[in-house]
Order: sequence, then C-alpha cells, then structure tokens
Amino acid sequence: MTVQTTRPSVTETHVGFWSVTAASLRWTGRALAAAGALWVHIPPLDDRAEPPVLLRPPPGHPERLRPDVPLSAAEQDLARRLLDPKEIA
Repeated sequence: MTVQTTRPSVTETHVGFWSVTAASLRWTGRALAAAGALWVHIPPLDDRAEPPVLLRPPPGHPERLRPDVPLSAAEQDLARRLLDPKEIA
C-alpha cells in the first residue's frame, strides 16, 4: 500500500528552486543591461574631423613604394580612380 503525503518530493523542490533562480537571474541581467544602456556615454559626431589621407604606407610596412620603379598601366588606372572618387561611381 502506498502512502500519500502532501509534501512535494525533494527533486520537485529543487527543480522549482532552480527555475525560480534562473528566472530571477535572467530578469536581473536584462534589467542591468537596460539600465546600463541608459548611462552609456556616446560621444557626439565630430563633422569637422576629416579622415586622414595616407599618401604612402607607414614605415616598416611590407608594401613599400619604390619611387624608382614606374607604375604599370593597371596601377596608373587604379591610382587615377582613387584620386578621383567621382570616377569610381
């Protein structure tokens, strides 16, 4: 004969505990992310700043330019296109 009790088993208690804990941690994480998003400083865009113009690779770069070797026809075409961006489109 089986005995019926009103007390839940130990495993049911642990399952309920971990699901409540996981839900609480999930809610806390989302709340912290939302609060952090409100307080993140995003600097204003500086429209006056222009991108730096690179005329040659920096010192020590593996692609060094050799002024004594003339550009090929394909390289001259690429250089012409890069100097005039309107021509690319």
